[in-house]
Amino acid sequence: MAILVAAAWLPGLLAPAALEPLQAPANPGGTTRAHEIAVAPDPEAARTTEPAAALPRMTIAAPLTSSVASLRLELVDERGNPVAGRVEVEWFPVGPRRSFSKLPIPLTEAEGPRIELAPVRAGPYRIAVRGPGLVGEGTVTVTESADPPWIPFVLRSVDLVRGTILDANGAPLEGIEVLLKDDVPGRPPRSTVRTDAAGAFVVETLPWAVSRLYVGDVSYPWIPVRVLEPSSGTRVLDPIRLELYAATFQVLRPDGSPASGARVDGIGVEGGRFGRDCDADGRVHVATLLRGRWRVNAAEASHGRASRAVEVPLAKDEPVVIRLPR
Repeated sequence: MAILVAAAWLPGLLAPAALEPLQAPANPGGTTRAHEIAVAPDPEAARTTEPAAALPRMTIAAPLTSSVASLRLELVDERGNPVAGRVEVEWFPVGPRRSFSKLPIPLTEAEGPRIELAPVRAGPYRIAVRGPGLVGEGTVTVTESADPPWIPFVLRSVDLVRGTILDANGAPLEGIEVLLKDDVPGRPPRSTVRTDAAGAFVVETLPWAVSRLYVGDVSYPWIPVRVLEPSSGTRVLDPIRLELYAATFQVLRPDGSPASGARVDGIGVEGGRFGRDCDADGRVHVATLLRGRWRVNAAEASHGRASRAVEVPLAKDEPVVIRLPR
């Protein structure tokens, strides 16, 4: 008996209820805006012969505005005069609320005195502008505006650091690389130069920041890194003396033939490194080795790698032979 009663009212319980169509929001233009979806009509309406009404729509996003994130800089010097000419601009987002890439945006070239940038989104940005003999850095907050204002951005004259590099006998060393980095981990060198025929070099420093001077190599410096405190104007460093030695390395295959084109890399315990390709005789000559122990590796695609420890200066004036494995 209970089963018959349940069967009597169960179909009514499961019958589909008529759906009320959603009301469309006011749209005076009569056009469909972006970010809108169609709502299904009443199922019973499909069984009638009356003309189908327009599908009601529901907006799920606010309409777009014309405001965008933009940054306008007006370059001026310390006296407020406009700075014209070509400059390099580096900029990247900063701050705890950033939700986008932390990597610097690729270096951009622009023409002063007014430059306009297009950031990814609003928020604080670190800006660095470099021109001939001028540099400026600062944090600027970008806001969304249809007509953003022009922000004065001051460029200051760079300071110069001059020096010379000599060998153990006091003779000038030409072609030695000198690098200057800001005292900020992860930043690339700000200035990279090579000594001239007189062993002289000139690098630019920021007048308000601590800098570090590297000789020969940033990862394996040839001398202890020199810390340069902020100063004003040009300064001259005491002569830097290097004790450099030369050596020739020869790479041979298992059958004794020269491994022409093989790669030879070396790293010094006291600093310095090199990387060269062998000539037709399987030889590499290096004239910028610091005193001390070196680890020299040789490699060829068809015969693998081999390594050898070398003490500089060499006891004998003859090539250091490195034999590749079979």
